[in-house]
Amino acid sequence: MKTLPKTQNRVGNVSMVQSVPSKRAPEPDMACALSWMPLILACVLEIVWIVAPWGSGLGFFSLVACIILAGVSLIVGIITLVKWEHPYRAAGILVGTVVLLPFIAILLLEVLKLNVYLH
Repeated sequence: MKTLPKTQNRVGNVSMVQSVPSKRAPEPDMACALSWMPLILACVLEIVWIVAPWGSGLGFFSLVACIILAGVSLIVGIITLVKWEHPYRAAGILVGTVVLLPFIAILLLEVLKLNVYLH
């Protein structure tokens, strides 16, 4: 069998090279994380508002920030729904904003009576 000089060596089958899976981890979708961020922060700030002492600056500013972030979350959900790129994500953000924020407040204030026990 005749050997080829180094300049004429074959590289290999291209389709086999392309079918090898990448060993890197998939990159996270930063747009997904950023679209959920206002809702997450609004939930955290609502809990801070409930736990903060009544009449304190922390309670006031956390309530104001919670209301602003809930509005931002609604706007992000509506824009995502109108663009129709990720309808399930948009529906999740909208349902989370409309249902989750009042649910947390009702659960912590009425069911668990945290305002009575903490203050």
